Amino acid sequence: MISDLANTPIEITLGGRKLKVQRLTLSEIFTPAETKVRQEYIKDTIDIAKTLTGTDKEEFLAQRKRDTPKGKDLSVLVTEYLESPVGVASQLLILLNKCQTISEFEVSDLLMRSTETELDEIRKFATGEDVHEEMTPEKKTEMRLAEMVKPNLSQIK
Repeated sequence: MISDLANTPIEITLGGRKLKVQRLTLSEIFTPAETKVRQEYIKDTIDIAKTLTGTDKEEFLAQRKRDTPKGKDLSVLVTEYLESPVGVASQLLILLNKCQTISEFEVSDLLMRSTETELDEIRKFATGEDVHEEMTPEKKTEMRLAEMVKPNLSQIK
């Protein structure tokens, strides 16, 4: 559908409230999650370091610096965060704020009042599963192949 390619907002019902949503880009999903994971690592490091003194503190901070999550380790932590209740609520907050202003409190309230069907619908929309589940296996394969051979617009310029 053209609306899927253009990422046109759609209206959903969540907790009895009609809201507009638009799919998130990978950057909109992963950048805040990665930032949160890094902030938590730093916070934990500071909290533990406050309880230490002298060489114990120095050695601990040096070890934490060496162990700072990166690459695959960071990806695992980000994925775990995104799948956690806090991560899901965070993604929902970002998703809903693309088309209207909504507070964390309102998101929490909507989550409490939402039905499982509503939550499943928004999950499918956010992940693009709603588009692909209606397709035949042949159409899915055709779509994957088209994505693989789609020209990179920056190379055409």
